[in-house]
Amino acid sequence: MFFLCCSARNDEGDQLSFGGTMDEKTAYSAQAPPTLLAGQPGEAQRARLEAKGPPHRGADETDCTACVEDFAPVAIAGRPCVHFVEDTGKRSDARYRIDVQLRRLVVSLPSGAGPSEIACSISSIEDIYTIADGRECFPTEVLASTQPEELEGLFLVVFTVEPCPDARTLCLMEASAAARDRVLELLKLVSMSDSRQPWQL
Repeated sequence: MFFLCCSARNDEGDQLSFGGTMDEKTAYSAQAPPTLLAGQPGEAQRARLEAKGPPHRGADETDCTACVEDFAPVAIAGRPCVHFVEDTGKRSDARYRIDVQLRRLVVSLPSGAGPSEIACSISSIEDIYTIADGRECFPTEVLASTQPEELEGLFLVVFTVEPCPDARTLCLMEASAAARDRVLELLKLVSMSDSRQPWQL
């Protein structure tokens, strides 16, 4: 599991795995039900993800702090993205930010009644899939709503919400593969940092 103090490559060298348990509560805004923002993978998608195993890291994805130094302040302040409702493929403009003090990934989606928000503890993230892991990792409805040139920006976050052990998923799209990789690297750096100390690069 994506965890604050445990991150290591496996023996094959091209996979990144995280281990641990959730130690922060994930909270949803009362303004909208969680299903508007985070979905529960259907049986078919769950089987595909389980069969796929941990997401792969390409050979050109290096672990470095320098590559996110310029990106971090923007992601912490908030970046625009596209959010997908996974069972319908509906896409909406949204914003995400990384709350480094509380170690959370926060996604805000405008609605008629005001902004709806999901706050996912970074320690509760189990896996993050990209299109490089295979199209089968994403719901067909999402793929149908995406242009070919947009696929590289997709990422699917798999996480849990205490006390329910069932996985939830959150599908977002960044502007480019480079921006997507930087936010994933930043999430990893935050997860590896000491939660007792203020986070800094």
